[in-house]
Amino acid sequence: PPPRIFFNASGHLTLLLLHDFHLTPPSSYAANGGKFRGAEDQDRRTAAFARQAAGAGAPPDLIAVGGDMTKGYCCPNGVYERSPSACFDDHSKDTPEAWTHAVDSVLAPLRLPYAAILGNHDHAFSLAESLAIISSDAHHPLSAPRLAAPTSSVSGAGNFLVPVYARSDPAAPNAPPRLAAILAFLDSGGGIFPAGVAADRVAWLRAAVAAMEAGA
Repeated sequence: PPPRIFFNASGHLTLLLLHDFHLTPPSSYAANGGKFRGAEDQDRRTAAFARQAAGAGAPPDLIAVGGDMTKGYCCPNGVYERSPSACFDDHSKDTPEAWTHAVDSVLAPLRLPYAAILGNHDHAFSLAESLAIISSDAHHPLSAPRLAAPTSSVSGAGNFLVPVYARSDPAAPNAPPRLAAILAFLDSGGGIFPAGVAADRVAWLRAAVAAMEAGA
């Protein structure tokens, strides 16, 4: 079953925020005429940094990933400024592979629960690919359980809530866990997408929080 998130024994919740991995899918390390030369070493150093950050103190209760786990439409320096369309090449279709690579090589080895939102690089200019990423990620054994916004009626990709529970009372160890907090992850745009949290996402957030609290 997916891991539930709890406040620790001291009543605190420790989050480790990671973002902007910009990992390249392994199949592209040597592709695209060497455009991503050095990416394999960069990806290894990114994974090493994540391990160092996660091990710097007491283990975090949740890793929150703020987007851009993949390179997506990344270009060589200066290319976007000269010709943005040159960046939207066939590499963008590799985003789901790069996302899986990021989870397997960076997040999974940490053996900690995580919740990851898509960044503008992760969208891959394809709603179908974005939905495939969201769907597969939600079923990863380390992915924190969540209430996701319906993508058919709420704009953006990756809007969801993560419930956080209070530690069980030692006097009632078999009592159901009590909802103590809710973490909201919302698509705020950026990059080539309009920046900001759209009104429909705010409306969904209010309704979803109320529903989660009512069902607690």
